[in-house]
Amino acid sequence: MRARWMIGLAVAVLGASCIDYTGLGSDSIDYTKVGNTGAGASGEQCLSGSTKCQDGMSNDVCVNTQNDPSHCGACGNACGTPPNATAACVVGQCGVGNCSAGFANCDMDATDGCEVKLATDTAHCGACGNVCSVVNATAACVVGQCGIGNCSAGFANCDMDATDGCEVKLATDAAHCGACGNACVSGKFCQVGACIPVPEGMVSIPAGTFTMGDADNKAKAGMVTVSAFFMDVTEVTTEAYAACVLSNKCTTTNTSGSCNAGVAGRENHPINCVDWNQATAYCAAQGLRLPTEEEWEYAARGTDGRLFPWGNTAPTNQLCWNGAGNDLGQVNRKNTCAVSSYSSGNSPFGLADMSGNVWEWTSSTFGGGAARVYRGGGWNDYDPSYVRSANRHVYEPTARHVDLGLRCAGPFSLDP
Repeated sequence: MRARWMIGLAVAVLGASCIDYTGLGSDSIDYTKVGNTGAGASGEQCLSGSTKCQDGMSNDVCVNTQNDPSHCGACGNACGTPPNATAACVVGQCGVGNCSAGFANCDMDATDGCEVKLATDTAHCGACGNVCSVVNATAACVVGQCGIGNCSAGFANCDMDATDGCEVKLATDAAHCGACGNACVSGKFCQVGACIPVPEGMVSIPAGTFTMGDADNKAKAGMVTVSAFFMDVTEVTTEAYAACVLSNKCTTTNTSGSCNAGVAGRENHPINCVDWNQATAYCAAQGLRLPTEEEWEYAARGTDGRLFPWGNTAPTNQLCWNGAGNDLGQVNRKNTCAVSSYSSGNSPFGLADMSGNVWEWTSSTFGGGAARVYRGGGWNDYDPSYVRSANRHVYEPTARHVDLGLRCAGPFSLDP
């Protein structure tokens, strides 16, 4: 009777999960069916799934070591507070609870907590994985928005648009020469950040976008944008090349057959029979370079997609060639013409002989090999398709021909 009375008393006063069962003798209770959140003396028992540990005051407490940050996985294994976050215990392993406002655990590594400050981190700007990347500049993350830190040397963000980075090269941009908004007036170009006059005998060609190629030549076709540049109005003459040879900056060309070098009366004809290396050396001696084929075609056609420098009408007497309608009669021409003899065939930018007279070397390679592209058609061509502005052919750099010459372009250094 006394044992039953004590059991009733113990049950009546229960308010915690651990029960004092000492002195109850053989009459026992299934303690796992009673709460388990309280503490007690050494004789108390915790419910299933909980473990008796000591708190900081050496008191026994019943805890779930699977989710208790103070006893995570085992008694006394306290989870330290991770950086910028609250601690958590998950399945007996310490981890990150909640990140502090403005921080994130982007590497999913609990040991460094919420390591990313989303307002300023360029690799996680505003959200994990949102990488800031800008052209010609270092990236910046400001209040969770990608922007520009510092422009690379020589570049500027003249349009104040972060999406295209620092889009202007101040050394060569005629609209922003040396500084944003400092535009070079007509007749001048930008070189090393200063507006200087276009060299005599050359014409300034503004930056532009055009459709390269045509229906008959799709090998290199599509929308192409070129930076501002300048180009010789005429093909390099025999007289000009001879002067370069006399200065020991150029080497002699072939002089046999229909080659113009050394032939009296052809001083104002285009130099021909020059290979690509000689053409390159000549332009370099003038502080210039050969044009790219993109620049060449743009200078020949402009932006309206015309087939020939003068427009879309078939070639007749607009150029020095051997086709039908030329001033000497079909296949009667035996050599080159004096430069600028056919002004009606000039290009939209005023360049002469961009079709006919001699083909012209460009700096461009063909298919990544050593061969170089040449453009324009020559005096001995009679098929109209050969003198189209989009027509392109290639030779090895050592090739020399009676219908192959050059003209130069600048500035010397191309924009990257």
